[in-house]
Amino acid sequence: MKKSFVTSCALAVTLLLTGCGGSNEAASDARFSAPSDAASSAAEAPSTKPTTTAPPELVSKAELEARVASLTDALDAPLQIVPPQEAEAGVARAEEAMGSSTIHPEKCREMVMHNMELGRTRATGGLLGMGASDDEGGVLLAALLDGSTDDAVERGFTMDREQLKACSSMTILIGESTTTLTSEELPQDPIGEQSYALLAIEKVGPGGAVYTLSVNARGNGLIASVQTVGTVEPDGAAQDQLADLAAQLLEPSKP
Repeated sequence: MKKSFVTSCALAVTLLLTGCGGSNEAASDARFSAPSDAASSAAEAPSTKPTTTAPPELVSKAELEARVASLTDALDAPLQIVPPQEAEAGVARAEEAMGSSTIHPEKCREMVMHNMELGRTRATGGLLGMGASDDEGGVLLAALLDGSTDDAVERGFTMDREQLKACSSMTILIGESTTTLTSEELPQDPIGEQSYALLAIEKVGPGGAVYTLSVNARGNGLIASVQTVGTVEPDGAAQDQLADLAAQLLEPSKP
């Protein structure tokens, strides 16, 4: 079970390493933190709140780490920070697997490979936390991205969604294994300055599905992504819980 989740996360990273920025210009202004999820086939406009004009203060890496570590998993244990070298190694494994893959539609391959390249160089720059498996094998992950300017964060958030929409349904062939990945954008109440939720469904061969539900939000010069990965389809209550956690990540940690 753990291996299947690792595979799922690797594919999510592969797809979502839009680097939270789809261009080199945006990428230079922000650091990659972690996965959001797959794309939307029937996307709605993101939930928004009025933005402020004052530039946000840069948040220290120690503060970002404290925010991620303050979240708890289904076992009420704090999330464990994933060491940068492990995150980078995970990207490398995904890159190796995807290098010999066949992706349909073909236009998505260029996006996937470009995003992996961006993510590989930024894997050491962000914060990723991972919880223990719950009773049903589900895993909670949370990530934070900080930008040098709020404008860079906003551009990155928008570019991320635009690229995801372009590949809402994909088929990936790696060796003799065929994976289908589809996604749906879900209605989401506003969090921070802009937010959206995605449900991705991954199917490998004739077996069951792996569901990845993510809630993504930006505010205060940050992008937060919180997601669950498991074989049980998440419900509205799960989305509400993820939304609460994403909101917490955008606010200063309690002393």
